[in-house]
Amino acid sequence: MVLEDSIKMRTTLELERDEAASRAKKLSKQVERLEMDLRDSRVNVKDVRSQLADAAEYKVKFASYYSMLYLYMYLKLIYTSSFCR
Repeated sequence: MVLEDSIKMRTTLELERDEAASRAKKLSKQVERLEMDLRDSRVNVKDVRSQLADAAEYKVKFASYYSMLYLYMYLKLIYTSSFCR
């Protein structure tokens, strides 16, 4: 009876150990996948920041171009209207 209980206890402990090792292995793989996802996400964030900086640069260039065009059209209007009189 004591021997049987000892064998059952050992078997139960071995099963628990094996299950814990299996869970640890699965969790380790999950951590590796999540670390790769994190690296990919960081690269994506860098790309988006770069695109945002480019967009801001284009916005400044466009605003400058638009103001120069507006000034050109205004001066042209003044110049042509002064000759029409």
